[in-house]
Amino acid sequence: MVAAVETMAYVGATPWHGLGNKVEENITLEEFQKEAGLDWSVSKRPVLYLEGGGQAFAVPKTFKDKFVLARDTDDKPFAVVSSRYKPVQPKEIFQFFEDLLKTHNMTMHTAGSLLDGGRIWCLAKTGDVHKVLGTDRVDGYLLLSTSYDLTLSTLAQFTSVRVVCNNTLQQALGDKTGRVTIPHIKEFNAA
Repeated sequence: MVAAVETMAYVGATPWHGLGNKVEENITLEEFQKEAGLDWSVSKRPVLYLEGGGQAFAVPKTFKDKFVLARDTDDKPFAVVSSRYKPVQPKEIFQFFEDLLKTHNMTMHTAGSLLDGGRIWCLAKTGDVHKVLGTDRVDGYLLLSTSYDLTLSTLAQFTSVRVVCNNTLQQALGDKTGRVTIPHIKEFNAA
């Protein structure tokens, strides 16, 4: 499917693909995370191989400094990473918005996982509205996204694109203006 949506939640109009859970604007961040299907975590697990090849008494050994990044709820593997890789948990993505929602009057708008959980995003409506030619309404959003399949760093940016699928995420990420990029070798710090 082109949309590549695994799970999602949204406020307002139903996305073009008709997928996801419609939620009320005033639910808590924890409820939004659960409705978006992002109430899971990822962990690094050692990569093992069998010493002795295919012999009957092969011994499992750990491959030095290599780990499988996997989802804890269903053991879904995403990528092989080194010990330097620092995954950003879905909960951390939601916590990023906690103070912004309170102090800047933003509201959560969409969130979800794409490509079988390989990418996740959260989108908050900023309240900034612009009119094009006096009639077309363009809303402002703050996007935070990350990946577990090694396709994206953790990215934060303002956008006018309502992210509801992989296509719209790619469209939003096409504008690199003002983007903050945190590579996965650094600790994520919401501040």
